[in-house]
Amino acid sequence: MVVIDFFQSFDSPGIYFLMRFASLFGDKGFYVIIFPLSYWFFNRVNTISFTVLICISIFINLGLKEFFHQERPLDVALIDAEGYSFPSGHAQMTVVIWGFLIYKIRKYFGYGILTIIIIGISRLYLGVHWPLDVVGGWIIGGLLLAGFFPLENWLIKKINFVKLSIFLPLLFTLTVLISIFSNVEYGGIVMGTLFGLVSGGVIAERLDFPTQRLVPLDYIISIIVGCIGIYLLYLLVKPIAYIGEGSLFMALTIICLWISLGGPFLTQKIKLVMRI
Repeated sequence: MVVIDFFQSFDSPGIYFLMRFASLFGDKGFYVIIFPLSYWFFNRVNTISFTVLICISIFINLGLKEFFHQERPLDVALIDAEGYSFPSGHAQMTVVIWGFLIYKIRKYFGYGILTIIIIGISRLYLGVHWPLDVVGGWIIGGLLLAGFFPLENWLIKKINFVKLSIFLPLLFTLTVLISIFSNVEYGGIVMGTLFGLVSGGVIAERLDFPTQRLVPLDYIISIIVGCIGIYLLYLLVKPIAYIGEGSLFMALTIICLWISLGGPFLTQKIKLVMRI
C-alpha cells in the first residue's frame, strides 16, 4: 500500500484527470477505435500482424489473471475495475502496442517509454493494481514482443502465400476450439476478434482493397460506412452475444469481418460509383 499511498498523496482534480485519461488507453473502448482505424487507413499486412500480437497478449493476460487469482487492492480504488489484479492488462498491453509501433516506425522511442510509464503509474494512482501487477505486466509484454518479432517474417509470408482454402478452415477451427475449451473468461471475444479481423484482412489483401487514402473524402466515406455498419451489426448480434463463449465468438467474428473486409469492400464500391 505504501507505493499506492505515495502516488495518491499527489491527488488533485488535475492529476486525477490526467491519470484517468491515461488509463483510458488500455480500456476496452480503446480497441474499439484502434482496430477499425488500423484496418481502414494503415498498411494491412502490418495491421494483421499487429492484430495477432494484440489478441495473443490479451488472451495470455486473461489466462494469467485466472491462474493467479490475485485480488485487487481494497479500499483505495478511485475507479471501478473488473477481474483479478495480476498481471496488469493496461501495463502489459501498453508495452506490446508501443513496442510494436516503435519497432515498425523506428522512432518515438522516448515518447513510447514515457507513455508506458505514465499508464503504469496511472493504475497505481487509481488504486486498482499492486506495484507487482504493473511491473509484471511490463515484463510479460516485453517477453511477448521478444518472442513475436522473430516469428513475424514467417507470419507475413504465410499471409501472402498461404492457400485460403487451407488457412481459413484451420484458423476457424483453432480459434473456435480455444474459445470453447480454454476456460478463459471472454476467450470467445478475443478469439472471435482474432478470426474475424485476420481472415477478413487476409482476404481483403488478396483482393487488393486499398487502405491508403488519397483525398479527405476517402477518409470521410470510410469512417461513415464503417461506423454505420459496426453499429447495425452490433444491434443485430447483441441479443445473442452473451449466451456463452460460442455466441461471443460468433458475434465478434461478424463485427470484425465487417471491419476488416465488409467495410473496405463497400467503401470501394461507393468510391467507384462516385468515381473518386
